[in-house]
Amino acid sequence: GAKYTFHDILANNSLLDVSFLEGVMLEHPSGVKVIAAPSQEQPAPDSSHLHALKSILGILKQNYQYVVVDASHLEPALLQYILSESDIVFLVGSPDVVSLKGLLIFINKLRSSHYDTAKVKVVINRDHSKNQIDSKEFEKMAKFPISYRLPNNFQLCIEAVNTGRPIFELQDKSGLAKMINDLADAVRGDSPAASNSSTPVSGGGPLDVLKKGLFR
Repeated sequence: GAKYTFHDILANNSLLDVSFLEGVMLEHPSGVKVIAAPSQEQPAPDSSHLHALKSILGILKQNYQYVVVDASHLEPALLQYILSESDIVFLVGSPDVVSLKGLLIFINKLRSSHYDTAKVKVVINRDHSKNQIDSKEFEKMAKFPISYRLPNNFQLCIEAVNTGRPIFELQDKSGLAKMINDLADAVRGDSPAASNSSTPVSGGGPLDVLKKGLFR
């Protein structure tokens, strides 16, 4: 497990600078650096940590080209701040009724709060041809396109998790590796799907980094 987590950073907020953050981040052989989420024994960040979160994100934005935030478990006040600071927002769901309904509710909340939904890209994970749920119906109800469909490849994902090796390193020709590469292109602004269109493109604790972004 990680020696230091996001909780340790919050507990030492007065020491915050880039050197301090470098010292508590984990570095993957690929070069990606990660601030680990709080452990199960540590309290999750709440609204009282908003100022510290702003400081952390500010330092990261000044020193890294890409910042990815996993905000799936952030409380509303922190999530709202991350959303406001994001250049691109990925809403990740799976092709089942509960997940698609959750995506629909969240998109409608963003609309009601006048959030710029042009920054939002819907990603369907573990998509496969045998799905009984027609995601086209989701697009119709939400009036929002699905930008990316990550093909279901459970065995490859488990191998990546167990070995700590990126999917593109294990099977660079797989459909899943291709779609993950397309997501990276979108973050860099190199992909046509970086802009929402009515035509879907066919074909994952804070903080880490693909440009002031948000994975949910």
